[in-house]
Amino acid sequence: MPGAPGRAQLEAAAGGQRLPPQSTVLDSRLVGTPSYMDPEYLRTGRFGPKSDTYSLGVILLQMLTGQDAGRVVSLVEAALARCQRDPASFATIIDPRSGSWPITEAASFAHLAMRCVELSRGNRPDLRAEVLPALLQLAERASLYDSARAVRRSMSLGSSGQPPSMFICPITQDVMQDPVFAADGYTYEREAIAGWTAHHSTSPMTNLPLAHAGLTANLGLRSAIREWQDKQGGQRG
Repeated sequence: MPGAPGRAQLEAAAGGQRLPPQSTVLDSRLVGTPSYMDPEYLRTGRFGPKSDTYSLGVILLQMLTGQDAGRVVSLVEAALARCQRDPASFATIIDPRSGSWPITEAASFAHLAMRCVELSRGNRPDLRAEVLPALLQLAERASLYDSARAVRRSMSLGSSGQPPSMFICPITQDVMQDPVFAADGYTYEREAIAGWTAHHSTSPMTNLPLAHAGLTANLGLRSAIREWQDKQGGQRG
């Protein structure tokens, strides 16, 4: 992270041993942009794994807002306070270049980043145990949103009777009835992918290892498929 110690620096400072999450090392030689640096390090000269957490938090806030590192924390803090009274107002600080954010997910992303930039190192979340799982969950929720939007756009292009390609399971090549997300980010018919993962540890699409065998219902796509099927039935009638 800019202006903050990386893992290699931490391990070197600790004699090649990785530091436990709550450990710190005294070292006043580190240099960088103050806005990205752990306030506790600037005050005490001690840094640790959660010094990187602070730097990451600033970068996450910048990704969302496009604002300067020196003012982004106070800007988002004020926006979250306004959001409690008027949730829609949070959209005003989102950088258009960062993409089309659902307000709920954008606010959740901001709350996570603000936890990372807590002034007290002890109040910051652990990167591996808390930050990464939360980011993956947000990414999954955003995928659901994007999938639903893409489906509506596809359905509006015409009604030839042929199902949109995203309705087709990559394994069975049939229209899905119970579409689910797998760990590789692709959507499959639940029974088909469950059967696959019972005998394989890799993705049927990428052939790369699956991080886990868990499945998440793609509710937006399921709803769109049923809507399409209803329309097809009405046209045949």
